[in-house]
Amino acid sequence: MNKSNQAKSVEAIEHSFSKAFLGLFVVIFGFIFLVNNSGLFSININFATIWPLLIIFIGLSLLKKKDPISTAMGSTVATICVALIFISIFSYLPMDYSAISSFPVSVAKVEGIKKAEITLNAGAGEVKVNGVDTGKIVEGNLITNLMTSKVNSQVNGSVQDVSVGVEGGKGWFHSGNLKNDFIIGIDKNTPVSLLINSGASNNSIDLSNIMAESVALHTGASNVDLKMGDNVDNANVAIEAGASSINLSFPKTAGVRIFLESGMSSQKLPDFISIDKNTYQSLNYEASAKKINVSIKMGMASLYTSWYEPQKKEIVSLYYYNQGQDKANSCGYQFVTPVQREIIVGDSVIKDTIDLLIKGQLSDAEKANGFTTGFPNPDFKLVSYNLSDTGTLTLTFTEVPGFTSGDSCRTGLLMEEILKTVRQFPEVKRIVFKPDSLFE
Repeated sequence: MNKSNQAKSVEAIEHSFSKAFLGLFVVIFGFIFLVNNSGLFSININFATIWPLLIIFIGLSLLKKKDPISTAMGSTVATICVALIFISIFSYLPMDYSAISSFPVSVAKVEGIKKAEITLNAGAGEVKVNGVDTGKIVEGNLITNLMTSKVNSQVNGSVQDVSVGVEGGKGWFHSGNLKNDFIIGIDKNTPVSLLINSGASNNSIDLSNIMAESVALHTGASNVDLKMGDNVDNANVAIEAGASSINLSFPKTAGVRIFLESGMSSQKLPDFISIDKNTYQSLNYEASAKKINVSIKMGMASLYTSWYEPQKKEIVSLYYYNQGQDKANSCGYQFVTPVQREIIVGDSVIKDTIDLLIKGQLSDAEKANGFTTGFPNPDFKLVSYNLSDTGTLTLTFTEVPGFTSGDSCRTGLLMEEILKTVRQFPEVKRIVFKPDSLFE
């Protein structure tokens, strides 16, 4: 056989060998779909987790098989990949994941802390994060048929370290439907550094009302929707992702700079300009008092950014009794004085202010300055309010026996705290409490 024929023969063998790898991949997953459609049993395939196998097979198909060593290496890797697939399938088919459980997650906020460092180890599935105002540093639920929750909290100086994670579950394939929803609320009144570790997942992270000083997200092949706020002057965001779709939303009140390292990716960055090969800066960056700096490392992915108009906020006064100033313990109404709070401006600013007042959440500094209150009572709530055209505000509360009656000093102060808080709004001319016997 001449050299030309020998070369053609080698090329034909290589071509045939290369096609075998891709063909094997297609046959395996065709078999899985056939089994699913037959109704014999169900295999839940998470392509977001196993897509790297396709890259491996493509790479093997491109190898030159001109010597026995290359051929042996390629065959060994392919065999291992195939074995992993079938081991995963047949190891987990008998397991029952039909029972869904809900695990509450709750971490109390330690008095005196100035910051929280929160780590969320979420695993694969759905990851949802938003801000809450419940007095807890972290509060939420794990809804799963696969995992259990694991929570740790400790204080280092003025920093509360909180770790919330999941444990249990394994394998790429599961019979039945995989359910793993990681739903977490973070205290919006505490500055936080947030670290999120998630596997192949859908991440919906709304930090628009959270004082997020730093955010780090490490994820696999995932969808990421991240909404930042303008609650701190400077925020740093670091994202490491595999083959993902990343959507970032920023407030128009902040300037944003993005440093991007990526493989094959698509990008849509409205109102950004290119500073250098890897850096993009929003048009308002230099002029903005508040800035967000973002670093992204991602594989084959798409990156999109958008802007939103943040909700308007205003400062309101909440009136509480200052016992420290009342040296004679006279219960004098002149000692009901204000503390300041920031609230979102809306159609129900009066209602929102009263609701905030009766939560009775005084800071450690305010308590140290002598402020105290008989609020909150979990059963005492504002049921309805109505402001007439003439300025008469009617407030209807739940009547709690013994809370707004009896002790004249305490009940009088409670009423005065509400009256003074409401009177800050100039449109209110007269205040009526319901039921009529509320403060008797």
